[in-house]
Amino acid sequence: VVTVSSLLGGSSSVGAGFLSTALLCAGPQSLAQLLAQVVGAAFGSYGMSAIDYRGALGEMVDETPDELPSSRPRPELGGPLQRFVVRLLGASVGALLAWLAFPPGLDFSLIASSLLVAV
Repeated sequence: VVTVSSLLGGSSSVGAGFLSTALLCAGPQSLAQLLAQVVGAAFGSYGMSAIDYRGALGEMVDETPDELPSSRPRPELGGPLQRFVVRLLGASVGALLAWLAFPPGLDFSLIASSLLVAV
């Protein structure tokens, strides 16, 4: 939500609060809520795909760097736009499944649809 707010040119705290309130008022399982989940999941996945966890874990673990698991980011085909679009399409499929599978008003639909969109 903060990313979308900052892209729209607003202040991150005021804009995020307004956008979050607007999405909550749109109702459960609304199109706006699912679209926000898709965009958030795609940006999150794209951002996390470039992180090398060895650097972060190496400082927290009392082991030599050779003993840490190798989790360097694997190179992907295509440019940045193609990699983002693939993640956006994957999140969209999850949102479509959530919209079809969960009836409106289901008490855990927000959490369940978030998990489907994120996977």
